[in-house]
Order: sequence, then structure tokens, then C-alpha cells
Amino acid sequence: NQVKSPGSDRFFKPLAVERRQPRTVFVGTSRVAVGLDPHDLPGGDAYNLGLLGSTVPEHIAFARYAIANAPVARLVFGLDFASFVDSARYSSAFRLAILDRYAFWRALPDLLLSQSELLQSRNTLTHSRRHDLPRYAADGMLIAANEPRDSPDPVVRALRKVEQYARFYHWAAPADGPLGDFDAFLAGLPPRVAAYVYVTPAHAALAEALTPAGLGPAYEDWLRRVAEICAAHRVPLWDFNGYNRITTEPLATSGRDFVDGAHTTPEVGKLILATMLQGAAIADFGVRLTPDMLPDYLAMQRRAAASWRRDHPDDARRAAEAAAQADAIEAAKGAPR
Repeated sequence: NQVKSPGSDRFFKPLAVERRQPRTVFVGTSRVAVGLDPHDLPGGDAYNLGLLGSTVPEHIAFARYAIANAPVARLVFGLDFASFVDSARYSSAFRLAILDRYAFWRALPDLLLSQSELLQSRNTLTHSRRHDLPRYAADGMLIAANEPRDSPDPVVRALRKVEQYARFYHWAAPADGPLGDFDAFLAGLPPRVAAYVYVTPAHAALAEALTPAGLGPAYEDWLRRVAEICAAHRVPLWDFNGYNRITTEPLATSGRDFVDGAHTTPEVGKLILATMLQGAAIADFGVRLTPDMLPDYLAMQRRAAASWRRDHPDDARRAAEAAAQADAIEAAKGAPR
């Protein structure tokens, strides 16, 4: 059984944090889990606490647990607009999380005497017989192995993500509650923890998923509020999303930097960490945001969006069509937006 099947990341990651005692923790959605490699930081004491399909309240719960149970001195918090407008505060998998004192001992019944762990044992045997690669590294990073085979065409992979996000955005909830949670979380950080916040990058085509739901203005309002919150608590905020040299590359060649349209490769994550934590100056990738400069920045981003649509008409058209069709499918279900 050389290839372990870890099961729910909400279950095993807090146990790993308590055991490994990291000083740096990455928090966020699958964009963080796939895109940031703890090995890119010297010292070997970082852990990737990114969670698949997660929401902001989940990120905060896990970050608080890590800070309370490990000598965390640096927190890297990746923000994804979708995780703020998710109508569910916690995913169904959150019930498996063990986030309290004596987490390991509280987890023992599920580890030893549960049907879910019996199924994980079966998965372990299956993966080991096939000689699969592990899905997660020991430091929590999602290696993305053992996934169902996807299209080898990066255009197809990106457009599928556009469709997925457009369907999700059709049911988007207001971001006010999660923004309040985020504000309170930063306000309550202990002095020993240095926080770094960044907006996770996605291909420019995914911005087209906002249009059918009319969420373009809501995204800008969200970015303004995040900038205000971070400034109030003196936490640096970086934007790697929007329109830059990586997010606007042609869809046909986007496989160099994107696993799909929503998830970047660890090579891009290395640039993100270097910019935020090591002071590297990466041309046209990563902008430090403050409330004062944000109006000009948003105006520049609108012009950049128009330039991208003009310079990449086929990519823009296909993304817009995929988003409109996906939104129409959701609208046909009859529930109000």
C-alpha cells in the first residue's frame, strides 16, 4: 500500500498541520492547493492548507486552527472571488474537519472505525496496484495526479472552466457576509503572524463568466472592499488576476502556465511567492493594491479587457459564448437569480 489515499482534505490537513508544525501556511481554494509549492520557500517549514471547492469561512476556520496549533509566523492567503459569493458557507465535506483541541485523538474514531476510512483503504489498494502517483505531497500540495483524464487541448480545458464558473455565478450570493468574516479575521490575527494576501490568477477568458450574471460591477466592488480591509489592518494585498502577460496568453498556448483556465502551474506560483515574499520585480505580473490607487487601476483593467477582446477575438468570442450557454442552462431551471 505504497500509495495512500488520504481522503477528504478537510480531515487530514489539520492533522498534518498539528504534526508538522509549520511556520508558513498557505490558505485558499484549489487554486492555492495546486499553484503554490511549499518547496519554493527556503527552510522546509511551509504547509499548503489550500482546500478543494472551499469557501472563505472554511479558509478562516483552518487558518485559525493552524495559528492556534502550530508556530505559524507567516500566513499567505489566496483570495478567489467565487469563494466569497458561494451561497454555502461550508461545503458538505466540512463536517469531516477536526478543528479543536486534541484533534488527533478526536479523529481516532473516524480513522479506525468508520465506513469512509474503509473505503479509503480500498482506494489505497486500487491505486497501489495501478502504481499511481500520490495525489498530495507530504507538505499538502495537490499534485493533481490520479484525476479523470481531461482533454489534452488547453482550449477545451479552459472553456470548460468558463462554463463551470458561469453556472456557479448564476446563483452567486452577496459577498457582504464573507467580507465581514475576512475583516474580523485579519483584525484578530496575533502580532506574531505576518499576513500576505493576494488575488489568485485565472485566465482572462474566465472573466467572461461574470458577464451573463451581471457580476462585473460586483467584482470591482469586492476588490475595493478587500483593498480597504487589507489597508485598515496594514496587510499587503497583491493582484495577480486581471489582464497581464500570463493571464492574457492565447488559449491555444495557455497550457504552459495553466493546468486549466482556473488553476495555474507551480511555476506561476513560484513567481507569486517571489513577488510577495522576496521582493522580486516581475514585469507585468502582480500589482500591489491600495485604496488610493484602485480607481485608476480598475479603469486601466477595463481598458485592458477591451484590448484583450480586440487582440484575441476568437478566444473572447468562444469564452463569451460558452458563458452565455452555461448561464442559459441554469436560467432554464427556473429559480430566481
